[in-house]
Amino acid sequence: MGKEENPAAADKTMAELLWNLMEYIPESIYFKDKNNRFIMVNKTKAEHVGSTPEDIIGKTDFDFYPREIAENMAADDKRVMETGESIVDRVERLIRPSGEERWVSVTKAPLRDEKGVIIGTMGISRDITERKRAEEALREGERFLANIFASIQDGIGILDKDMNIVRVNPTMERWNARAMPLVGKKCYAAYHGRSERCEICPTWRTLQTGEAAYEVVPKHGPGGEIVGWLDLYSFPIIDTTTGQMRGVIEYVRDITERKRAEEALRESEQRYRALFENALDGVFVIDAETMRVVLANEAAANLFGFDSAEDVIGMDPLAFVPPDDRDRVIRIIVEDMFANDLRQVNEFRAITRDGREIWIRAVGARIKYQGKLAGLVSLCDITDRKRAEEERVRAGVAAARLEAERLAAEAAAKVTEAVRLTAEKYKAIIDELKQAQKKLTEESNLFQNFLDSIPTVIYLKDRDGRYLRVSKSYQMIHPESMIGKTAFDLYPEDQAKEATEGDKRVMETGKPIDEEGRFTTPDGSEHNVLITKAPLFDKKGNIVGIVGIVREKT
Repeated sequence: MGKEENPAAADKTMAELLWNLMEYIPESIYFKDKNNRFIMVNKTKAEHVGSTPEDIIGKTDFDFYPREIAENMAADDKRVMETGESIVDRVERLIRPSGEERWVSVTKAPLRDEKGVIIGTMGISRDITERKRAEEALREGERFLANIFASIQDGIGILDKDMNIVRVNPTMERWNARAMPLVGKKCYAAYHGRSERCEICPTWRTLQTGEAAYEVVPKHGPGGEIVGWLDLYSFPIIDTTTGQMRGVIEYVRDITERKRAEEALRESEQRYRALFENALDGVFVIDAETMRVVLANEAAANLFGFDSAEDVIGMDPLAFVPPDDRDRVIRIIVEDMFANDLRQVNEFRAITRDGREIWIRAVGARIKYQGKLAGLVSLCDITDRKRAEEERVRAGVAAARLEAERLAAEAAAKVTEAVRLTAEKYKAIIDELKQAQKKLTEESNLFQNFLDSIPTVIYLKDRDGRYLRVSKSYQMIHPESMIGKTAFDLYPEDQAKEATEGDKRVMETGKPIDEEGRFTTPDGSEHNVLITKAPLFDKKGNIVGIVGIVREKT
């Protein structure tokens, strides 16, 4: 048998061991009697209340803590002693004597003597302030992220690796209210009413590749019908600790209205392109910055002798205009169309690809094309109309010349016949001559009446610019006041110079011309007119003046 131990020595050894353990353990340890007075505490407990183990003995919690906290501690001690049941790992808030707030995990148990009788309480508390702060920070972060998650107006969903919905934001719940609750369901079942994953699925690609993906996918209604379209982006969720993918974040944006707008715009563009391409008139679009054709239809290409609209793209529109008319056309394009958007009808000559001269009528409008300032020009070939007008003018001039020659010939014949008569018939001859003069005057008046009866102004001038005959014209000056006068006697100097230069060109070249002009009547009103001028010949073919036909420009 071994040597019998001394009980007193054993108790002393055990007390020393307990004391050493209490001194070095980081938790607060204490023992209280039935009156809640401390009978033993370790160094950590003493430091927490700002004291020493020796000074604490015999004192209570009321000596170290605010009354409210001390009362709660005393109530806990009483309940433990009355029930014999322990309090295990209860989290409590403490205010230390220094005023510092701390959080502790408290375990309290009844203190018994050797007979099992409860003689007080013992407790151990662990400071968990840092853990509480970390938990609160984590909760605050979660609340912040949850608020963001809920506030985003686009849909957000989180899926696990098996495509099960883990979490969604309110937008996703609103879009898919027919399938609520969404969490726990397969995404393709909840969102699309399918029993298997979609054929086109960016989420599946992300799960397979670990990379972000994107697709436009249909949005389904309660009956499974397509009611819209969604932009679907999928991003891998990576565990920062292991580097492994844990699931997928889906970011979803409803683009139904955008798709509808795009479709409406596409249909509108198709309609207008069909009108543009099939228009009977030629149509150009001219870029304001480069002054080049950037769009043309087939009618425009054919108008100028090209095989297709592509042949016209990039050309300078002035290449189709005779050099003499280019300044005017530039003014029409730059000032009237681009600067003022006047949308006026203009007529001018043009040159085709093979050098033919044609007449065109053009109307231009200022537009935006591909975000830039441009002009839309509609073109119509009026060559046949212009030629018909010229033919009518030439026919009128020829008729007037023939009539004048006929009258002159008749008068000359009568004069010759009168001279040939004998003296004895002088009186009869004189009588006949008077009758001839009378008839000549009547015929001359008839010619004047012809001139005065037509709505268009016709006049005859001699080589010095003096008016010989002038018809009356609606809303214009009376011809009687013009006979024997020149343009300088009737109009302002600048208008007279313009008229005289045209007269001179006709008599020098012997060819008719068309020109625009203006004149001011005695009442002060100004008239813009179109004038056709042609040479006036005598019987020998010599130019003795000009014939002019004036039409008021409307």
